[in-house]
Amino acid sequence: MNLGKPMADKYNVMNVKNHTTRKLMKIEKRYVNLLIFLTIFLSLYSCAEKDESPEQPATISDLIDSLVSTKDTLTAWIDTTAITVYTHITPESIHWSADHGTITGSGSTITYFGGQCCTGTNTITCRVTSDTYIEEKTIRIHVKSYY
Repeated sequence: MNLGKPMADKYNVMNVKNHTTRKLMKIEKRYVNLLIFLTIFLSLYSCAEKDESPEQPATISDLIDSLVSTKDTLTAWIDTTAITVYTHITPESIHWSADHGTITGSGSTITYFGGQCCTGTNTITCRVTSDTYIEEKTIRIHVKSYY
């Protein structure tokens, strides 16, 4: 009698299905973990300090007349502000950095914005260098929550 054979085939098919389902769940888990990792990495990168300044001369002088922004309070992900440095010389170089947020552009005027992870008071630093002198000034921009 072959009564046991169809039942055995049924269980083998179910085992294969269960095994395949477990493999797919492991693959999905890996993708979810990868997506979580990428989300965290990109969030941290968005608010990481960005320092573009190489080594400069050590002498400090009054090179910067003023540091001015178009707005001092921004809404995360919505607003931007232009920040301009005014000097009484033609600088050899101008470097910008921020403790949180993103700086775009270069030269005497840049654009600054912050994401949701950058809420609070953020400091933007401008470093102006001549052939023998260097000066840094900072400006504070408040980023309020998008929500």
